[in-house]
Amino acid sequence: MRKTKNTIVNEGRPRAEIPEIFVKTTNAMRAEYARAHLRVKGGKYVYLAWKDGDRVRNFYLGQKRNRALPTSGARAGDRGRRRADQVSISVGQNGKKSKR
Repeated sequence: MRKTKNTIVNEGRPRAEIPEIFVKTTNAMRAEYARAHLRVKGGKYVYLAWKDGDRVRNFYLGQKRNRALPTSGARAGDRGRRRADQVSISVGQNGKKSKR
């Protein structure tokens, strides 16, 4: 006998609706709207794609951001301050630096 999988659903938070994206296309003398979607090509290039009659049109939007890289250097700055606090350099009366 196979057991059925139980899924946990959080009923307290409503799910967001997927937004619809449309592109204005011009055919002869009238304007029409075509449904569009985002497409990622090559792993990092983002395009807006839609069908215009029998053809598929693409519009380049830019490169995808690399979210694996750290965006804030706060930790590196803290370490530098700690090292500076440990080794203090002061200027004496004769103008020469001396380590304490």
